[in-house]
Amino acid sequence: ESLPVSGVKSARRILYLYAAEEKLNRMQMTINNRNEVALKWARVLGFTPEGILRKYGPDGSDYTMFARVT
Repeated sequence: ESLPVSGVKSARRILYLYAAEEKLNRMQMTINNRNEVALKWARVLGFTPEGILRKYGPDGSDYTMFARVT
């Protein structure tokens, strides 16, 4: 299932406005590498992968660190 383009644009705009309002230079998130939907969504929102966090999860799973720098 995919979101309409307007939904994606709205989500990006909300992130941009929040970062501007809070004067954030950087937003980041970690996502379990098993969650393919979340990994794709992070990229759609303009986050860039920065590296793999090996055995980061409580179950020993790998995560990817994403950041969005303004």
